[in-house]
Amino acid sequence: MNPIAKVIVWLMLSMFAALGAKADQAGSQNVQAARMVICSSAEKAQHFAAQHHDVQAAIAKDETSTGKNAKGANSACLVAGIAYISGKQLDRIQSKDASYHVTEIMIVGVATPYGMIAIEPSVVYTLLKADEERA
Repeated sequence: MNPIAKVIVWLMLSMFAALGAKADQAGSQNVQAARMVICSSAEKAQHFAAQHHDVQAAIAKDETSTGKNAKGANSACLVAGIAYISGKQLDRIQSKDASYHVTEIMIVGVATPYGMIAIEPSVVYTLLKADEERA
């Protein structure tokens, strides 16, 4: 194997080791995995819920919000398979299918065709279904 290939292999293995260490740190907390809506702000999550009266159907159809940024690209929300740690609940929204909490979450992994891959933690917002107690 030539020296350049050895360096590339060493760098790739180092990156995997570093990502594995971050996943171990997050593992001590309550990490959950799901396919869900993720938004860059709490307001955008609220807007997504208002646009899609049936949030679960929107997730199943893999619908994204139609908000446009200055460049014209969709930027409000998207549906993705992620590993996350729940944070604080900010608001409660009633939708056609259920009640949801707009919740701050930290993404620690993303789903790929090859399984879940650890990523640098990132804070985003989502809609988590509220537990409704029945009398």
